[in-house]
Amino acid sequence: RRVLQYLERAKGFFDHQTHAGIQPRAGRVRVVMFGSKKEYHEYRFKQFAAGYSTQIDGRDYIVLSAAENEMLPTAVHEYIHLTAQETSQRLPPWLSEGFAEVYSTLKFSGGRVVVGLPPPARVQALGRDAWVPLAEILNADHESPYYSQTGMAGILYNEGWALVHMLAFHPRYAPDFPKLLEAIEQGTRSRDALERIYGRPLASIERELKSYLGHGLFASRTIQTKLPPGGAAAFEPAAMYDVRLALLDLASRVGNAADTRAGLVSLVREDPRRPEPHVALGYLLVRSFHEEDAFRSFQTAVNLGSRDPQMLWDYGRLAAAKLPEQAMSALRLLLADQPARSDARLELAEILMSRRRPREALEILAPVTTVVPESTAKLNEVLAMANLEVGNRDQALEHARRWLALENDAGRRLNANRIFRYLADASQ
Repeated sequence: RRVLQYLERAKGFFDHQTHAGIQPRAGRVRVVMFGSKKEYHEYRFKQFAAGYSTQIDGRDYIVLSAAENEMLPTAVHEYIHLTAQETSQRLPPWLSEGFAEVYSTLKFSGGRVVVGLPPPARVQALGRDAWVPLAEILNADHESPYYSQTGMAGILYNEGWALVHMLAFHPRYAPDFPKLLEAIEQGTRSRDALERIYGRPLASIERELKSYLGHGLFASRTIQTKLPPGGAAAFEPAAMYDVRLALLDLASRVGNAADTRAGLVSLVREDPRRPEPHVALGYLLVRSFHEEDAFRSFQTAVNLGSRDPQMLWDYGRLAAAKLPEQAMSALRLLLADQPARSDARLELAEILMSRRRPREALEILAPVTTVVPESTAKLNEVLAMANLEVGNRDQALEHARRWLALENDAGRRLNANRIFRYLADASQ
C-alpha cells in the first residue's frame, strides 16, 4: 500500500508538471510486487535488475522484486520509462537511464516536491568504483555490456545519473538542457550534441563533472504543486483472475510460451466474456507464426468489447493484406478513440487505396498535417495516387513532386519518378 500511495503521488506530480519526454500516461499501469526475490526470480529478465517496466499485449507493467521502502525510487524510475516510452526509445541509454534516475528520488512534503535528490548508492559507487571515460558511456547502446551485463551496467547508470544531474541542475548547463534533449532525440550523436550546444570539448565537460561530484554539493529543485493526498487512493484485493492474467503476461515476457498458452486457455474457459485472454492469445499466436488463428483471437476480443489501442493498431496492420475489411474495422475503432493518430490514418488510407477507394482515403487523411519523418514519403505517395484517381491532377502533381524528393528506396523512387513525369507531361 505504501508503494502504491507513493506512485499515485508521483503520477499526480508528473500529470501536472511539464518535463521533457514525460507525459501523463493514458490507461492503467499494473504494478506487480513480489513477496520475495525468490518469487521474482522466475519473472525477471536481467539478473541485476531489481525491477523493470514493460508493455505486454497492450498492458503496461511495473514489476518490482519486493514491496519495500527501498523500492520506491525503482518504482518511479520505471514509471518514468513508461511515460517517456516513445522518447526513451530514441535516447541513448546514458540519457534515458540517467534522466529516469534523476527524477526517481522525488520527496513529497505538503504541497512541495523536491526533485533531484542524489541517490546515496549512486554517490557511494561513484566515489568507490573506477571511472570509465565519458566517451565510452556516451557511445554505449542497448547491446553494450555497460547496459546489459551484471557488474558493468551499474557504471552506466551511475555516470549517466551524474551527467544528467549536472546538466539539469548546474547553473551553467541547465538553461540549455532542453536543447540537448531535443538534439539527441532527433538523432544527433551525444558527444556532438554536448560539444555543440555547450560550446566546450567533451574533455572539459568531463573535468567539470568530476569536480561537480568531488564537491558533493548536488543541487535540487523544490516545486510547488497540487498533489493528490497521500491516502486518497482506494484499495481493494486484486481479483485472482487478474493476478493470474498478469503473471501469465510476465511469463510470456520471459519466453514461457507453452505454459502461457495453457494458462490463457484456462482463463477463457473460466470467463468466456473477458476479452483480455483472447488479446494475449492473439499475440502469442503471432509470435509463433499462426497468423490466421491470431486474427480470430483478435476479432473475438473486439467482439467482446476490447478497445485496446495497441491491439487494434497491431491487428489493423497485420491483417491488412489477408483480411482488409477486418483490418479497416480495427483501425476505425482505434481512430474513434484516438482521432489524432496520424499513423493509423495513413495505414487505413493505404488499405483503402488497395481496395480502390481513393475518396475515402482522402477523407481519412484530410486532418493529417504532419507525420513522423520516416512516413512523410509514404504520406505523399498515398496522396499523390488518391488525388490522381479522383482527377485532382494539380494536387497529385504537387504530392508526387514531394514524394520524389523524399523517397529513399530505389524501387519506390523509380515509381515516384514515373508518376511525377506522367503528371508533369500531362500538365503542359
